[in-house]
Amino acid sequence: MAGTQINGIVREADGTLWFPTMDGLFRLDHEGRPDQSLRRYGQAEGLADVRARAILRLRDGRMLVGTEGGLFELHGDRFLASSEKTGLPHDIDITRIHQLPSGAIAVGTFSEQFYVFDGQRWNRFGSEQGMPNNATFFMTEDDRGYLWMAGIRGIVR
Repeated sequence: MAGTQINGIVREADGTLWFPTMDGLFRLDHEGRPDQSLRRYGQAEGLADVRARAILRLRDGRMLVGTEGGLFELHGDRFLASSEKTGLPHDIDITRIHQLPSGAIAVGTFSEQFYVFDGQRWNRFGSEQGMPNNATFFMTEDDRGYLWMAGIRGIVR
């Protein structure tokens, strides 16, 4: 990973570390394993665009990765692109992934759009729906149920 921008670090329950970088997604098996190794996931593993920005393990166990070229889901050792049939453009630059308490999945994009997947379809929220323009790089919820998003142009609740 020397010389590449690292966009995050995610630790799994078993200690495995994931690193989304501008040169692919890297996995470091947890310490203490005799076969500990660093593995790179790139185009050969299904990431059409290797510039990974975000990663999230969903509560149901699925792994999502957001890249500058779309949203991908890990299946075995390969990534599959999110289907455009569900309303999410395949080439969108994903900057953040967050799972809401309902199980819905929210993604922020560099193009200042916000999408929520309700289990059937991705719904887009932008300035037409009253959302201020912002490329979201962080999302969290507070104890009152508000979703907070921070990005290039400030904070949105």
